[in-house]
Amino acid sequence: ALGRPADARLLLDEALKDEPNDVNALVERARLDLDAGRPGDAQPLLLRALSRAPNAPEVNLAMSRCQLLAGKPAEAEKYRKRFEELDAARARPRPAARP
Repeated sequence: ALGRPADARLLLDEALKDEPNDVNALVERARLDLDAGRPGDAQPLLLRALSRAPNAPEVNLAMSRCQLLAGKPAEAEKYRKRFEELDAARARPRPAARP
């Protein structure tokens, strides 16, 4: 976000050495690859994130972008739809807990 992707990449790689299954770090690292036009590098990171958090909207959205950049629009659509479902569910009000 600050225009220093190389620095961000190094920081995220270090974070992933310490916590290789950190979903947020995996997604952010994959986004750097997607921004650089390297969906093939991003996909394994996103698959790892999906295996840990299949119901995380941001993971599905990132995978949708990855598939689109990889030239797989049908796969991209599948993940985009899943993102929309999860995002809508997150936005719905939850009933109050009973005492």
